[in-house]
Amino acid sequence: RVDKVAARLGAPERRVAASIAHLGLAARLWSLALGPAALFGRFPDLVPDALHWDPLHTSPDDLWIADPGELPGTADRIREQIQYGHLVPLA
Repeated sequence: RVDKVAARLGAPERRVAASIAHLGLAARLWSLALGPAALFGRFPDLVPDALHWDPLHTSPDDLWIADPGELPGTADRIREQIQYGHLVPLA
């Protein structure tokens, strides 16, 4: 994914593309949780094992989850799923 982002942006350094790719993924994951939590008080269960990514597609079509359950939209629960379940392992 980093190489694809670097090529599309003409990034001078690979680490720039890695940072941009990570920020893009983080933004999409946070929005998948925060939007529904703000509107409905619940958010989709984005457990890492159920979230799928296709590196051949570009965002937003590269990320999907089939039939997610719902979780209470508390700040602690959202942070646990997004930050610790997805983003920390990528750091």
